[in-house]
Amino acid sequence: MYYKLTDKDMKTHYDFQWVLGKWYTIDKNIPRNLELCSEGWFHCYDDPIIAIMMNPIHANIMSPRMFICDVRGKKKTDNCKFGFTCMRLKREIKIPNVTLIQRIAFGIFSAKSVYDDPFWTKWADDWLAGKRYADAANAAYAAAYAADAGAAYDAAYDAAYAAACAAYAAYAADAAYAADAAYAADAAYAAARAAYADDVDFKALAKKAMKVK
Repeated sequence: MYYKLTDKDMKTHYDFQWVLGKWYTIDKNIPRNLELCSEGWFHCYDDPIIAIMMNPIHANIMSPRMFICDVRGKKKTDNCKFGFTCMRLKREIKIPNVTLIQRIAFGIFSAKSVYDDPFWTKWADDWLAGKRYADAANAAYAAAYAADAGAAYDAAYDAAYAAACAAYAAYAADAAYAADAAYAADAAYAAARAAYADDVDFKALAKKAMKVK
């Protein structure tokens, strides 16, 4: 089963207007070898939680609506999002409730999948267990900075630091940082996805994150 996000007016990227129940096909004149994030594909997800978790770093649709969709034609995937050349919106469903804590947890789990510095890992495990303190961001940053930051490690470092910032922002005294925390978490799993997309099981990480309170 596949899931599609639209804005409140049932529009998506390039101001494309969807109508419930109508099949749409990518223009045959558009090359089929285009990247997944392009006009050559209709985008969707195979998990509703992943659709919500990834929205800020993909389409970034404000106040999204979610639909179960039917698909056919050519297929392309990056281990997270899917693209098809034919799609229709079948029926609308309720948006899953994903809390800020669960969003941050998803970022941390993703960072942990590509970053294994013992000091940072201890902080991450404490955070996931509910032991959260304001100075954790600085400690995590110091650990990541001290690690070997070779070219192959850059993305993992970024993931670790972004996840640390997410936790710090969420629990800072000023509640205005809450939105920043969500985007910092998005940056964490974006970095993980860019570095090791083929090795990260995002559906499993999302399932774990949804259990974090």
